[in-house]
Amino acid sequence: MSKLKINSFVIFDENSTSKENYEKYYKEIFPLDKLFVYLGEIKQAKGHCILCDLDTGKVIGMYHSENFREATEDEC
Repeated sequence: MSKLKINSFVIFDENSTSKENYEKYYKEIFPLDKLFVYLGEIKQAKGHCILCDLDTGKVIGMYHSENFREATEDEC
């Protein structure tokens, strides 16, 4: 179960993966200053979440919940 709260603003947690992995797999999709809304964990795929991109309104899924953290008030 994810530690993230449903409907909270989240941001990619740069400490959740190596710099090499971030650069290769996540950088284009999840810039470190970009906010998403956490819509919850996928019931049939434990540890994977659904996010809403605030800039585009697109809903994206199947990313690891552990790669995100709740945004601070200053980041919102």
